[in-house]
Amino acid sequence: MNPFNYLDTNPNIYVPQEWKDFYNRMETIYTERLQHNPFGPWNWHVISTTDIEGQIMDDKNYYDVAIIQGGMGQYIVCSMTKDGETFFFRKEGGSNGWDRYFNLKLYENWNPKKHKPTFTVMEAIDIINQENLYPDNLCQSGNIEQAKEAIQTEIIRLDELYNR
Repeated sequence: MNPFNYLDTNPNIYVPQEWKDFYNRMETIYTERLQHNPFGPWNWHVISTTDIEGQIMDDKNYYDVAIIQGGMGQYIVCSMTKDGETFFFRKEGGSNGWDRYFNLKLYENWNPKKHKPTFTVMEAIDIINQENLYPDNLCQSGNIEQAKEAIQTEIIRLDELYNR
């Protein structure tokens, strides 16, 4: 069975054949499992096509295709643009709700093609195949000002809520 059947029928998505071949050799993870096991995976796993299908309806111009745990609830995610041309790495998760919210806001309305570093499908596969490499230095920075503003707005909201 081809796990990409649904994605292949979506005219807004293109998955390079190199990624499909790589995907079929890798161990798959369902993102729901991450919620029940916050301490893993310690090696790269590709994200299930079922989870990818759930992401493609988002307004984002990319979706997550692989993930690795970095400790303290931190992850590095490999994401691919919907046209299949550009791969990039980004931070996800965190050791507490503030970290997770900050990392979520870093990449809200983000266009990875306008930022560096970016990678081709073969470069991304080569990075993922390297043992003992946690590529946090290869992540795009995200919109730090936007994330800081979101945190500040949330702090003000909570302060008003609890100090009425």
